[in-house]
Amino acid sequence: MEQALANDVRFLQIATWNDFGEGATIEPAVEYGYRYLELTEAYAARLKGLPSDRGAALAFPLELYQAEKALEMMPSAQADSPHPYDLSAIQRQIDQAAACFAAGRVEEAATTLEAARALMGR
Repeated sequence: MEQALANDVRFLQIATWNDFGEGATIEPAVEYGYRYLELTEAYAARLKGLPSDRGAALAFPLELYQAEKALEMMPSAQADSPHPYDLSAIQRQIDQAAACFAAGRVEEAATTLEAARALMGR
């Protein structure tokens, strides 16, 4: 990547995502977490002349998934429950967080997901 930057390339192709058998992967893994995706994001930002967020948004889809799974495990809202959760309100917050993320509004997505977690008591 440094050579690509030094030679002022206009684009660069990454030919693999998860070729673990060949030892060529940038997919997140237990051994190195998001490191290679974060590096890829940082280099892509440099190639485009944009600021890098060092991959801050890379884990957000997993966070959305975990919130959805946590919501599935919650008891339904009942008047006699000690914790009457409004599951539809929580789902709306999670959906809104996903929509914000898809629109590129990462900070708003994170704030909205945090509000959903608060409704879940987490």
